[in-house]
Amino acid sequence: MIYLSNLEEEMFNLFIEETTEQIEKIEEGILSLEQEYDNETIKEIFRMIHSVKGSSSSMGFSKMAEFTHDLETLLDKIKTQTIEFNRDIVDLLFECLDKIKEMKTNIIKSRSDDIDFNDVREKIIKIIGKKHIKNINKNALEEFDITEYELLVMDDAAKKGENVFIIKAEIDPNTILKSMKAFLAINNLKSIGQVLRVWPQNYETIEDDEFEGKIKLILITLRAKDIVEKNIDAAGDIQKTIVEKFEGKEIENNRLIDIKVNDKLQDNGLFRQEKRDYIRVNIVKLDKLIGFVGELVIDSGRLLQIKARLKAKYKGDPDIKELITSAEHINFIGTELQESVMSVRVYTIENIFSRFQRMVRDLASRSDKNINFITEGKDTELDRGILEEIVDPIVHLIRNAVDHGIETIQERTAKGKKPQGTIKLTAKHQENSIIIEIEDDGKGLDIETIKNKALEKGIIKLDELDVMPDEEALNLIFIPGFSTAKVITDISGRGVGMDVVKTNIEKLNGIVDIESEKDKGCKFIIKLPLTLAIIQALLIKEGKINFAIPLPSVIETIRLTQSEVKKNIKKIKGKEAYVWRDKVIPIIRNKDYFNISSNSKEDKVFLIIVGFYEKCICFIVEKLMGEQQIVIKNLGEYLGKGKLLGDVKGISGATVLGDGNIAYVVDIPDIVRTLKEHE
Repeated sequence: MIYLSNLEEEMFNLFIEETTEQIEKIEEGILSLEQEYDNETIKEIFRMIHSVKGSSSSMGFSKMAEFTHDLETLLDKIKTQTIEFNRDIVDLLFECLDKIKEMKTNIIKSRSDDIDFNDVREKIIKIIGKKHIKNINKNALEEFDITEYELLVMDDAAKKGENVFIIKAEIDPNTILKSMKAFLAINNLKSIGQVLRVWPQNYETIEDDEFEGKIKLILITLRAKDIVEKNIDAAGDIQKTIVEKFEGKEIENNRLIDIKVNDKLQDNGLFRQEKRDYIRVNIVKLDKLIGFVGELVIDSGRLLQIKARLKAKYKGDPDIKELITSAEHINFIGTELQESVMSVRVYTIENIFSRFQRMVRDLASRSDKNINFITEGKDTELDRGILEEIVDPIVHLIRNAVDHGIETIQERTAKGKKPQGTIKLTAKHQENSIIIEIEDDGKGLDIETIKNKALEKGIIKLDELDVMPDEEALNLIFIPGFSTAKVITDISGRGVGMDVVKTNIEKLNGIVDIESEKDKGCKFIIKLPLTLAIIQALLIKEGKINFAIPLPSVIETIRLTQSEVKKNIKKIKGKEAYVWRDKVIPIIRNKDYFNISSNSKEDKVFLIIVGFYEKCICFIVEKLMGEQQIVIKNLGEYLGKGKLLGDVKGISGATVLGDGNIAYVVDIPDIVRTLKEHE
């Protein structure tokens, strides 16, 4: 295990984060090229591969740097149309990208990029010819093998007024560990600009008896020549330094350019700090900031309550008026700050949508199906915590759509459908929720097959099935182990996916609905809250204990008089039920469910109708306290057998109210599940 200093660890994490982002963008670019060839997309992929090469080289991951250099050569041939761009090239680009992913995974696990890539390299060589793949070594010191892209970068920088220096340095041949001196010199130059290319590429690892101590590099900087020379000399044991300023030149057809080195230079001003539109922030620090904002929201609510009491008690007092003004201003600032910070926590759903295009492509290829994958609403924003948890459910639904939903080309043709099937993934905002839909134009869900399979497995009885609506029968697919697949494939069909979908979505206080028509297609509709951190809730009181019910789950609140209680609350098979809108729904008395001593009276009863999935339940509570924005605190580490609060059911978290008291957040999904188990 390699132990890194705090600075090295920070640099390593930054490298991993940047490489991950580049890989995702490269994959999107290749998918775009497969749909329609575009030279600008090739250039963009080239730039990102070059960035990965540069960062991996600077971090000492030479194999990744070497492999990405090979990939650059392939992309250069594609860009200049030296080789034909076709499906085989797309497959090779994906294979190269997967190899980079494999290296990244190994780097994360073991801090090593020691992954064999010769099999993929041989495929690159077969396409472009071995002569184009060069290992940079001491024999290449006398010429610069510059790609067209690099020449473009140099020319563009020179035109913008930046200094582009061609540098040659020689280390004293009697120096021990010449490669270390080369590393120090190059690292010093990286601190004042962009090192575009270094020769030899493996300067850090060359043995002293094989390294002549000569290095060449291209540096783009806003510093003057004397500063550049000082940074080189600071490494020590530098015997000779020659620097030339690149003035820009036309691009030639042959990109193998011999740049003669001389010592004529012009000073072009001082270093200018590059303006950046964003910075990277550690997610732990961000979550801590969000936590503090949540505390501010709580204290702001307390101030407003104190303000109201003082206003009534000391009416007309000038100090109280000033205090009221300050309290209202703090509340305003708190609300604005909360919205701003929460917007930082929010990400566009494009971060996960972009992953599925490649997945569908590969699955369709393995299934011998032609599928057009469409995404809409990629700019829709969602809380980061929810975004991370929603990936698995969407993966399961898309895999099922490919494997079970979309028919083969022959099957679709026989049904009179277009040979190409369609899977559509969309996201949109709806009030305080986000709606995600996964829709396909395949065979749809067969209601009769689902019912027969449920009977066969003993999930349901025949008399219950006869009166079960089709909409409710569709939800049988969410039962653990349920599957109608006749053949188990490596894609799906084991009866675990749909149960995972339901469980994960319920954990997020979300719901999922199904719409299906045989031979027309199927649509899964997922409804999720926008955030899990700060939500609007309905506050209730039972005895001395406060509860908060997430407002998205509340359908209606009702107050009944004694006569209305006798009329609308019935007992069916020994259990209480409420007649609501011509429907009979089960009743849960809050005091009984949580075993609380309460002074609730039967002459007036407060009801809360709560909905989850297709199920509605009715809570009877002692007192309604109104709506309030709350900051949810996770109680996971305190709940359960042997833990501080014990094995408490029906509670998902807690919040601190404006008066300093605690309210427990009611877990509606858990209560509904418990109710179903005891039916």
